[in-house]
Amino acid sequence: MTVNEQDRVLLDGVMNRALGVGRHRLMITGALFMLGFFIVAIRLVDLTVIGDGFEPRFAGVADPASATRFDRHDITDRNGMLLATNLPTASAYADPARMLNIDEAVTKLAAVLPDVRRAELAAKLKSNRRFVWIKRNLTPRQQAAVNRLGLPGVAFQREARRVYPQGRLFSH
Repeated sequence: MTVNEQDRVLLDGVMNRALGVGRHRLMITGALFMLGFFIVAIRLVDLTVIGDGFEPRFAGVADPASATRFDRHDITDRNGMLLATNLPTASAYADPARMLNIDEAVTKLAAVLPDVRRAELAAKLKSNRRFVWIKRNLTPRQQAAVNRLGLPGVAFQREARRVYPQGRLFSH
């Protein structure tokens, strides 16, 4: 054997060993990725098929519905002058199927809420729908007056109304 052949055999052995180490590392990395994807897939099947399939409850929150409510914050200028704020309001709605006498309810509601048109309200309440808006953004006095009527099937929903104290000056 010459010196050249001996170097080539030694070089082939080193290259072969390096390729083998690379293949083993690649196989181990691929196996770890497959294991990770398998764990995620098993968890997804557990959450959707085996479990209830509902959203998880919020930690530390007694009422999850209040945690998902997004309130708009006040906007002030650099001097602290209020440019935009929210006012809590109530909106009246009805379930016509739960109302006893629709004509009487229309008469009472039209008397308490003068800006509600009697014909439109009667048409809404006589429809086959289960949810009808009576009036949105009631004042506290209007809400109390409607509540005093004691009409079954009439309820309120809390909402927020955006108010710009400076009028149209800073509205947009």
